[in-house]
Amino acid sequence: DKIKSLLIVVESPTKARTIAKMFGIPGKRFVGSYVAYETVIAYDGKIFLATIAPSMGHVLDLVNDDGLHGVSLSGSSVTPVYATLKRCVNCGHQFTEELQACPKCGSIRLRDSRKILEALKKIAREVDEVYIATDPDDEGEKIAHDLYTVLSSVNSRIRRIEFHEITKHAVLKALDNPRDIDLLKVSAQIVRRVDDRLVGFEISKMLQEDLGKRWLGGGRVQTPVLRWVIERYNEYERGRGYLIKTYLPNGLRIDYFLESREDALKLRDEVIKSGVTIRVLETFEKEVNPPPPYTTDTLLTDVVRELRISPTQAMRIAQDLFESGHITYHRTDSTHVSGLGIEIAREYVEGSGLTEIFNPRTWGDEGTHECIRPTKPADSIDEDEFFMSNLTHLHKRVYQMIFRRFIASQLKPSRMLYGRLEAYLGGKRVELELPLKILKEGFTKVYFTRTYEDLAGAEVVRYVPTKVDVIKASKTPLLTSAEIVRMMRERGIGRPSTYAKAIENNLRHGYVILSKKRQYLIPTKTGIEVLKYIQERCGVLTSVEFTRYLESLVEGVRAGRVSLNTALTYLLSEVVVLRTSREVLKIRAEHSEMPVVEDLALQEEDKY
Repeated sequence: DKIKSLLIVVESPTKARTIAKMFGIPGKRFVGSYVAYETVIAYDGKIFLATIAPSMGHVLDLVNDDGLHGVSLSGSSVTPVYATLKRCVNCGHQFTEELQACPKCGSIRLRDSRKILEALKKIAREVDEVYIATDPDDEGEKIAHDLYTVLSSVNSRIRRIEFHEITKHAVLKALDNPRDIDLLKVSAQIVRRVDDRLVGFEISKMLQEDLGKRWLGGGRVQTPVLRWVIERYNEYERGRGYLIKTYLPNGLRIDYFLESREDALKLRDEVIKSGVTIRVLETFEKEVNPPPPYTTDTLLTDVVRELRISPTQAMRIAQDLFESGHITYHRTDSTHVSGLGIEIAREYVEGSGLTEIFNPRTWGDEGTHECIRPTKPADSIDEDEFFMSNLTHLHKRVYQMIFRRFIASQLKPSRMLYGRLEAYLGGKRVELELPLKILKEGFTKVYFTRTYEDLAGAEVVRYVPTKVDVIKASKTPLLTSAEIVRMMRERGIGRPSTYAKAIENNLRHGYVILSKKRQYLIPTKTGIEVLKYIQERCGVLTSVEFTRYLESLVEGVRAGRVSLNTALTYLLSEVVVLRTSREVLKIRAEHSEMPVVEDLALQEEDKY
């Protein structure tokens, strides 16, 4: 019993390779063109002859050609119907139909998860036990359940293991703590996927048929995001004017908005001629706490803003860093720091001579996940590892952002001098509150905070601007991806794994575009047309309030308060509302006395 053969199934080849390399130089096993990694895991008198194999993500998905968009209704029972997932190598499109070519681009270069499952079944037959180590969230639990369903036909000894970071310590701990698959988590993910499918397919079908554009699509979460973008754009248009941006030698920029271009140019000339005068009205000391470690939404916010990349790209980079063993699991809304995380911070702090300002914190309450943090006390990715992997300079920068933020969260507050100031630009007055000086270092030793020390101790300072620009602007700025992510978190729609997807779907369908310089989200005519259509026909079902309610339904399923069948029946009833609303609109064109669609949908919502 001391020596066992194991199949450990993970999602990606990168994760499989990372784990295998922790225990020496791994061998490769080929099953046709499929590649798995073989290694020996020896610890505490145990020896595992392990084959670590990737599932390549999801292996099953809802079919399109059975029941209602893949959901079958028989009597009072609602059953999702699944088939193996096919991926087009050429365009990345995924589908479940048995086709010889991609329905989107026509390419015959297809990958069927059936071949992956056959390879996994072959290996599973030969080993003593199978451990499924997919990601530690609802989606990972559903993938684990799908794999269990397929592999249990050839091996009955299948367990679930999970780790929140890919390190040797975490892997060994997981091997010592196998468990059964959590069917409540699986059910919660089924509800999410069925909701995405039913509502998304129904709205997409309506859009494509009624607006005559086959590429249009809709969804429950992406529609509120589109509405926010359009509402902010309308506010932007109503507040159009001109912004005078004045740059000072100390790095400070002062903005002033005017509606008239003539007034803006006049003020610019005054500022260039007379300079900028800043008067220090009062100074006061303030203890500033460090920010908490990153969660998914705060990481996306900072990465998108600082690196000017899309949320989807930012999530892909975080996924790569997790799978290569550099950071903890990146889909989390928790700021909690584990004891291991604190020890990693302690080791770095002591080695960097910062022991005097070390102030360990656990931050949030312990939950399912931990914060996003580094897995070792290294402030940068090792150069040899960097060049030997597929990581880029963007991966390096994101890792450094995560590392600095985490270490800062484990340091003492900083004592700072702040100033309340008034700045005069020509005849215009602007009030400011700025950090002037760091009086006592704390977290600011590793986490940059801009200060304006030339104003500390001064009463009046006059500056000659280095540059003064006048640009077209608005009182209300356009939204950025970072702000959308923050709004989704604050308003309780979406989840860490879908924040980026909701924005990306709107971009992909051509509903919004990104401005090149500042990455502002700007709605297109198509996006405005689509939102108007959706609000007229299914505004209630795609509202923020209703979307938030569906999140609570998923939580009820996960907690065991709502049965899977009840939840799926509820989702099917939504399709009835959508289809009925559509028919009512058609009838209203001929019979003006019919009730309005919004009232009908609200009545249906109350009935549920």
